[in-house]
This record gives sequence, structure tokens and C-alpha cells, in this order.
Amino acid sequence: MNDRKIRVGLIRMDSHTMYIGILMDEHDPALLRGPMPAADGSALHGWQASGTYLYFYTTYREPMEMTVPRVDGFEITRVWDEDRELAELGARVFGSRPRVCETLDEVSDDVDLVVIGDCKTEGENHAQLAAPSIRKGVPTFVDKPFAFCLEDARALAALARDNSTPILSLSIMRETPGLSHFRNRLAEITPLNLGLIHGGVGLRLDGLIHAISAAQHVFGTGVRSVDVMGDEDVDVVRLNYADAPDKPAGGVLLTKSAGGGEEVTVSFYAAAIGKHGAIRSEPQNDHTHPYGMRRIVEKIKTMVHTGQSPVPMAEILENIAVADAVRVAHRTGEPAIVEATDEP
Repeated sequence: MNDRKIRVGLIRMDSHTMYIGILMDEHDPALLRGPMPAADGSALHGWQASGTYLYFYTTYREPMEMTVPRVDGFEITRVWDEDRELAELGARVFGSRPRVCETLDEVSDDVDLVVIGDCKTEGENHAQLAAPSIRKGVPTFVDKPFAFCLEDARALAALARDNSTPILSLSIMRETPGLSHFRNRLAEITPLNLGLIHGGVGLRLDGLIHAISAAQHVFGTGVRSVDVMGDEDVDVVRLNYADAPDKPAGGVLLTKSAGGGEEVTVSFYAAAIGKHGAIRSEPQNDHTHPYGMRRIVEKIKTMVHTGQSPVPMAEILENIAVADAVRVAHRTGEPAIVEATDEP
């Protein structure tokens, strides 16, 4: 494996899939730079409307120079989307000219890795999309969220365990370097009184999972219960760590953008208040997300070479357990316990 490129099958040709794909393989930036609409005029993913180019190619005088360097050792060999035309458009971008598969099952044949991208869904069909590759023992990356609910997430984890298949699932916010830098500054103000993650909050899991992952990145795992505020939607979530000595005593607040002024890019912020002052992060947005995705691709490479996930399954499951608890708290109006996710 170390002497040849990792053959990759991509599932669902959306913006996150393209983020991952162009970090793995040679591609034509000119195709990303201009719109690539489908013939039927269907709504464009961001990469079809130049969104991926905008954040990966930012050098004014070198428009074909990729700002975020690729991770070597990969080759995209297969792609699949339920919309075949979309898969064909995506395949055109890569110099490896990947095969456009007729069926979902085909994409995990003769590959060393399967990547399931997901920019805008809540993960309702991730178990279905991941099952073929997991059953074949092919290392599989499942983009955030790992699954829609903890029951489905546990089923996926069990399937991978039963088939000795390494799997990984991470949000960009779990790996973005800006939040790593902020986390390393927490020692300046400890002990901590309160933590804050701003952005992504709501009932939809595609955004909420980013906020939960950002909190996990900065303040760590071990959430025991959640409180929420909001009527029709979730506006504020409080993550409670049950008096853990290394966590903020008042918990971590996840807050929703209040409106009144739309941001040009999707931004997240972190802040913390402690005994010795307060600190905040720089905005983590579409301009910084590619660097987080690159770290994810590096972890994917490690998984393939070692045959082991670089992230404990209990940590992956905790994100979904917290999201489940948020739904319960919003429905009942009462604090909700986060189910334990330690692996047996």
C-alpha cells in the first residue's frame, strides 16, 4: 500500500466531496473556476458555481496555483452519485479520469478507500451509503454527521467492528487549525468559567454537528447533559460537563447567529472566560475550512495505511449522542442526559 497510490471511490458529488477530492488528486482548476451547470438546469452545488475554486485558489497573480497544498498518495478512480450527470461532471474535474459507476455497490470495488461526502444533508442515508464498502472491508470515511441519530451511528459502528473495517467521521470544525490555536491558549486564563461556540446552532444536524464538533475540538469530550433555549428552533445549547475539573464550570454555550446582518461566509467563533481573563478566536469560515479539511485528509491517509481509525469511535459517537439530547431537550423543554458512548 505504501508503494502505490491509494485508490479512492467518491460517493455523492457535493461540495464537501469536491473539497476532499481536490485535496487528494490532480484536477483542472479551470473547470472549478467556471460554472459547470447540469443540462437540466438543476440547482448547483457550490463547486459547480466556482465556490470550491474561490477558497482553494486565492493567489491573485497565480490563479492556477492551489493555496492549500494537496496530500499526496491518492488517486480518484471511481465516483458515484444518484444523479449520474452530476457524477459525470465531477469526474471531468480529475486528471485520473475516474470511472462513473452505475450503482452504489460498484464504487467500493477495486479501491482502497471510500469517501462519502456530505455538505447539506442530515445523514439520514449514511448507513445505506456506507454499508457496501464496510461489508467489503474497505476503509470508509463518512462525512459529518456520522449518522442522523445515535441508534443509526451505533449500527454503523457495529457493522464496521463485525467486518474489521476502519471507519472515520469528522467535521471540518473538529480539525480546523484556528480552533487548535485557540484551544492551546486556554491555559492563559484557567480555571475556566464559561466556554462559547458561536455559529451553526439550530435543529438541522448539518449545522448543529459543526457547533458540537467545534466544542469538542476546543473543550474536549465528556458532555453529560444539555439544556436548550428556543421555541420553533434551537437558539442556544448549553453543554454540561458534570463538574469535570478541566472543563468550564458553567459549561459551554453553543449560540445561533442572531441575524440583523448576513455574513458573506459561514463563520464560527470560539470564546472562553476564566479566572484570569477572557479570550476569543479569529473567525473560522469558508476561507479557513480548507485547512481543516486537509487535516482530515491526512487522518484518512493514516487510517488507510494503519488499518485503524485515528479517532476513537466513542468520540465520534458522542457528537451524535449530544445531538440526540438536543432534540429531546427541545421537545420536552427539560434538560436531557447525553447517552454514554464508551465502546465495550
